[in-house]
Amino acid sequence: MSRTVQELQELLDKQKLTVTDRREDYDEAQEIARRALEEYRNARNLESQLEQELKEALRREAIEEADRKKNALLQPDFDNPDLILMLKLLEELPHYAKLRDFQKEDLIIFFDRYLKFVKGFINANDMGLGKTAELAFFLQVLEKFKQLKREEVASHA
Repeated sequence: MSRTVQELQELLDKQKLTVTDRREDYDEAQEIARRALEEYRNARNLESQLEQELKEALRREAIEEADRKKNALLQPDFDNPDLILMLKLLEELPHYAKLRDFQKEDLIIFFDRYLKFVKGFINANDMGLGKTAELAFFLQVLEKFKQLKREEVASHA
């Protein structure tokens, strides 16, 4: 079983070649793993960025929706027949002509808020601009309005 020097040399060369191949395979595997890790990190960063953009878009959309609802609540609904009826009742009151334009606008807002079931609001006009008169007109119209609604319900019963 003795081997010649040449056979031993060939065997040794094969071993070196095998080690060299394995080292190249190892280096290649490491490079593939490094690139995969880099791609994973890039994907995670992109996912995080997209998540932030989505949250921001949803936040903006929620703010816009809240603004739309607020504006709808603040703008009088002149398509509402009850508001139109209240305005006609207001015009029928004595001394209606003495109301100033801003007081008439305030009363439209009062009636609209009432019909939209707004629980409360503040009339913050300066002193001496007729807030008490506005309230008196509002209560008179409201009483007539409720009376008409009661009569309407009674006639349908």
